[in-house]
Amino acid sequence: MATYLPTQSVLNVEVSCFANYNTPSNPKPVNLYLWLTNAKYRDRVLTIRAESDKLKRDALKATLPAITPSGVFTYRQASSLVPGSHSGLIQFDIDFKDNAHIRNYANLKVQLGRLPFVAYCGLSVSGTGYWGLVPIAHPKRHGQHFDALRRVFAHYRINLDDKPRNVASLRGYSYDPEGYFSEKVMLFELYDEPQSVPVRQFSQTKDADTERQRVEVCIGEISRRNIDITSGYNNWYAIGCDLASTFGEGGRDYFHIVSQCHPEYQITSCDKQYTHCLRSYKEVQLKAFFGRCRDAGITWKELLPHEPVNRISLLKNKSKTCSTVTGKTGKSTDEPSNQIQTLLSEPVAREVAPFKPPIISLVDTSISETCSPPATEKTLQNEGLIEILTVEPERCCASECEEPNLVGRKPMISAKNFHEWQCQDSYFSQMGVPTKCSEDSL
Repeated sequence: MATYLPTQSVLNVEVSCFANYNTPSNPKPVNLYLWLTNAKYRDRVLTIRAESDKLKRDALKATLPAITPSGVFTYRQASSLVPGSHSGLIQFDIDFKDNAHIRNYANLKVQLGRLPFVAYCGLSVSGTGYWGLVPIAHPKRHGQHFDALRRVFAHYRINLDDKPRNVASLRGYSYDPEGYFSEKVMLFELYDEPQSVPVRQFSQTKDADTERQRVEVCIGEISRRNIDITSGYNNWYAIGCDLASTFGEGGRDYFHIVSQCHPEYQITSCDKQYTHCLRSYKEVQLKAFFGRCRDAGITWKELLPHEPVNRISLLKNKSKTCSTVTGKTGKSTDEPSNQIQTLLSEPVAREVAPFKPPIISLVDTSISETCSPPATEKTLQNEGLIEILTVEPERCCASECEEPNLVGRKPMISAKNFHEWQCQDSYFSQMGVPTKCSEDSL
């Protein structure tokens, strides 16, 4: 039987509040329900929504206070969650750019309110997206609950942002006088059973240039000692940008090998993040990567017995401006001063196409490889249930596939309760919950 709880009591929990988007330390406790209903920063939000310049809008957004809806933290990173302080809630985030195929997008909040496990849903700070809160049955399975939640939304071809899978994901202040609060909310019990992730083996490049040798000896040590240098989203993002700007697509495997040391590593999320880094880096540098290595006690100077002498290094500039890198010379730090190492460079023209959100059919699930879940079977289960049933993530029902002119179809959610809603569709009847619907299932 489904478990229903009073929504106000579900939201009457303590979470951490940070001064702004860029301050990960010194959080203060705040009541989540009061935060959702407070209009203190209303005028600042309305100013942001009226700003047409995206860069200015993002800069203004970053100055707003923000919370971690899933718990209390001493520092904004997953490892700093105060033991026993998980709020029992997971957030979802729906961006317009990822859901431009939805024709009734402006009315989506009403549709989302019909899902029995949605406790709250409101506008994002920009006014173009939606976010909401869902109570989960097993806080220790936070990421697995999110995977199942994403699958439920995907059934309606609604794409969720991946960031809330991280228990420390941030939510900036937003104002919505018509935010949706349910009277009672169903506890979300579904979660994806974790799948084993193959470990990528690291091997050094033969006849690598100086820069690549320095990076590879550090990555080799990281892999050998299984050291996580990516903890915290900002660190992960900066490392990805360093590798993307220096090695382009050739740095993707490096990013995976470094990222797989994190306990929440996922292949698809890592791929998506690196693709984002390829589009957004600003200059060629490795400061963040080597800095995090130093923090972990790893330096290339100690790992390399000596730097290669008289080795030609082609340093390709991969910046968006396709500017020419001028040649420069320097002495090896580990060889006698009379041995000069010459670094040659050549201009490399590399065009970076502007990012355009995919237009996705409401039935077509052939999303790009970097954004879609891997085509492997997953199992979903409820705690305490004996039978675990397999679900195919890319499956669509025959009635949907045969329906003509599905591009731009409006997602319509009309379930009375979660069990009945699942039983109405064969896809969800496989999710490891009772398939017999009755009046007493409420």
